[in-house]
Amino acid sequence: MHDEFNISRRKTLAALGTIGAASAGAGLGTSAYFSDQETFQNNSLVAGELDLKVSWDEHYSDWMGDETQYASMPEEGETPDLSLPAADPGGRPIELVFSDRAAFMDATRQEQFPEGGLGEEEDPCEALADVGDDDVEAPVITVDDVKPGDFGEVTFDFAACDNPALLWMNGGLVDEAENGFTEPEADDPDEDGAQASLWPLALLGAVPALGGGDGDAVEATSTDGETDATDDTSDRRSALRKGAAAAGAGAAGLAAASEAASADSSKGGDDPTDPDGPYDVEIDNGTLDVTVGELGSGTSVQGANWFFTAGGSTVGTLYRETYGFRDGTGPHVDAENNGSLVSGQGFPSSVSPGTTASGDVTIPVETQGGTTVTLEVTRNVTLDPNEPTIRVSYDVTNPGGSGATFDDLRLSQYIDYDIGSISDDQGTYFLDESRGCEFISQSSNPNDPVFAGFTGNQFSVNHDLRPYGTSSSLGEGNFQSSDIDFNNDDQFPDSGTADVTLAMEWSLGTLAPGETASLETAFVYNETEAEFEQELCAESVDPTPSPGGPELADKLRARAWYDDGDNVHQDDETVFLEGSLRDVLDALASGNGVPLSGNEPAPQGGGADTSRDCYSEAPDVHYVAFQWWLPIDHGNEVQGDSVTFDLGFYTEQCRHNDGAGMNNEGVAPDEVDP
Repeated sequence: MHDEFNISRRKTLAALGTIGAASAGAGLGTSAYFSDQETFQNNSLVAGELDLKVSWDEHYSDWMGDETQYASMPEEGETPDLSLPAADPGGRPIELVFSDRAAFMDATRQEQFPEGGLGEEEDPCEALADVGDDDVEAPVITVDDVKPGDFGEVTFDFAACDNPALLWMNGGLVDEAENGFTEPEADDPDEDGAQASLWPLALLGAVPALGGGDGDAVEATSTDGETDATDDTSDRRSALRKGAAAAGAGAAGLAAASEAASADSSKGGDDPTDPDGPYDVEIDNGTLDVTVGELGSGTSVQGANWFFTAGGSTVGTLYRETYGFRDGTGPHVDAENNGSLVSGQGFPSSVSPGTTASGDVTIPVETQGGTTVTLEVTRNVTLDPNEPTIRVSYDVTNPGGSGATFDDLRLSQYIDYDIGSISDDQGTYFLDESRGCEFISQSSNPNDPVFAGFTGNQFSVNHDLRPYGTSSSLGEGNFQSSDIDFNNDDQFPDSGTADVTLAMEWSLGTLAPGETASLETAFVYNETEAEFEQELCAESVDPTPSPGGPELADKLRARAWYDDGDNVHQDDETVFLEGSLRDVLDALASGNGVPLSGNEPAPQGGGADTSRDCYSEAPDVHYVAFQWWLPIDHGNEVQGDSVTFDLGFYTEQCRHNDGAGMNNEGVAPDEVDP
């Protein structure tokens, strides 16, 4: 079990919902998630061997404050002290000449931690923020009403305590919106006038429109430790907001123990359990207490495995869940009856909110070429710390040397919810591609509603709604059949209620020997239908902005560089990311993020000869700066647009590692983590 930095829309939505970083107006925000991943087990990195400490200094200039006294545009032939290039060749850059750089930085400073900066005699391992410490208020940059020529910057100072470190910078796009068309914006020739789909998110306190995706920005180049990408940020008055640690106020933690809930005896039996599940889940919607428990391989499933407590009574919410695989439309194999739990890799008896438990399973699946390959499946289960939401991700590997490729490997998820009375449910499939939202769900009696459903982080290729039953034409029997079929119905039953089962199937694409494919799913519960839909959509597919949608992430520019601590880019300081905000964030969201080049050779820090340079340990302090700006040649087409994004860092100790990023396999003291 491990806590890890995992930048994703669902995590950042939850954080922003508690700190109020975004509003209905245009907004640019960065909520910083820092992780030194100290809790890997069975690895060369353990708690206490590496501790990343971080501080920050953030500035913003909108030419409405005292900064105008200390900087001006250069005269003809004068060399600028600051130059922020335009997006287009031949475009007009933002250029400044400083009369007093120190005074300009003081006038544009929004927040600094620690206040006044790190003193010359202070120990950075004592004074800087301990990443992962919920008592430390994390920085969130928020600006509104951004105008052409505005720019901002944040410099992160960090120290590797106890050991030299390898470092990655990461981040991701959280949300973007076209917050309605102002009259000048609608008249702008760069604005096509098609109103974007706006979706008010109650979780964000009226933040409009989920967004994200790739857009059509073009720049993205990478070198060793360097990547170019696009950056976009909006909002005018910037402030480092506090309160990431306040997330979930009023929400309780882990329930002390799970308890069994009974279901109608007509669904009894000694069917084998899912080899790496199922889970006992208790959800009290008043306090959001949740427990996930492992029943254990071979335990018969009797009654409900997940249950919901409301009004002082417990009602079953899930009779069975399992998953399966097939190559294209070939023979289907369900994990419940065909998988083998890898010894010692079962889930623990409970999972604390906010942490992840992993289990490994091997499942034999036939390729379209007729070869049976034993897939290696890692299933990760994360319990949300604040909401009745369980996230299950899959990493599916075709072992090297298998000798066969899957042409179209598909993963399917089956659920039999029993909410209250077994036959008192109705199933629904929902799809809105413009919102990037797809899910399948079940609701109970309208007089005492409980909504339960699941979604994936990509659109499905098939779904299924049908009555429960063990024959091959009914829910459970169909899913366990090698000749599975999906009816793709949008509602069952057409009227009234029934004992409903749900299934969705996703394509993982081609999978050759040695390759791994991944899928993320989420299971959501709520007593309010509107909130239920919002939460599922937040867990669903990241939509790609359509023409006429938000332009800000594509118009804003951004760059990141290795700084000397003065918050200003100098000609001799290496820029490792530059482009539109969207492309920059895409680069930061890939894998562990963008690898950073340190200041000492890896072997000197105990790393592999093949590794990139590491960062020397404290008392040395290192600096990385991130800057955004809206070029002068962009105007009305971005009025009212908003964008929110995250920045963060991931680190590993230099010793015993090669800079490729850790896995969870143990290594001997004289080995390098592969």
